[in-house]
Amino acid sequence: MFTPTVPSCSLLENLWVLEKQSGICLFEKSFVENQSEKISVDLASAFLTAISSFVDETFSDGIQSIDFQKRKIHFRFRGRLLFIFIFSKSVKSAHRAKEKLMNRIIDEFYEQYQHILDEQEVLSNISQFSSFSDKLEEILESKSPLDHLLTFLYALNPN
Repeated sequence: MFTPTVPSCSLLENLWVLEKQSGICLFEKSFVENQSEKISVDLASAFLTAISSFVDETFSDGIQSIDFQKRKIHFRFRGRLLFIFIFSKSVKSAHRAKEKLMNRIIDEFYEQYQHILDEQEVLSNISQFSSFSDKLEEILESKSPLDHLLTFLYALNPN
């Protein structure tokens, strides 16, 4: 039986960019429209930073993901930042496409804010990162030929 995949960007529910040491959320974007399913960024950032620190200290190993019944949380570290991506598991998604999307978002964030990350020891002015919303929308709206094909195939057989 053919099981279509859909573009990962349509399954991205939340993105948080945290400063690893402090746990301060520098940037957050939620794509969840249902208010009852929205996650408190303060609660989530404290919890996920604590889990990451626990795994690092206890097992001397980095955490990559946490798998839930309906969602999967991906942790990606670069420099002093922790990128947290929450994807819906409601439809099968191509792992490679998710990795590509996460890497592109991280690369674009660093390209846009490298000078701030290098120059500022304390990242307390989080408003300077808010302009990344526009770039994120651009990334999520851009589709590769594979994304177009997957969308087409999914439309043919949504079950």
